[in-house]
Amino acid sequence: MTKEDLIEDTRRKMIKSIQENGYLNQKTIQLSQELDVYILEQQKLGMELLKKKRCDLLG
Repeated sequence: MTKEDLIEDTRRKMIKSIQENGYLNQKTIQLSQELDVYILEQQKLGMELLKKKRCDLLG
């Protein structure tokens, strides 16, 4: 399962939890935190790739 799959799966679970339990439910909050972590990890990977690409271009 890729990071994108994890993000999408967690997002779907969070939406379902919000619909069933509301925004302040503990499960919804936990899923939201997991989603934040996955997204931050994706952003870090993206930044590292950009830095590497820029370094490669600059020589």
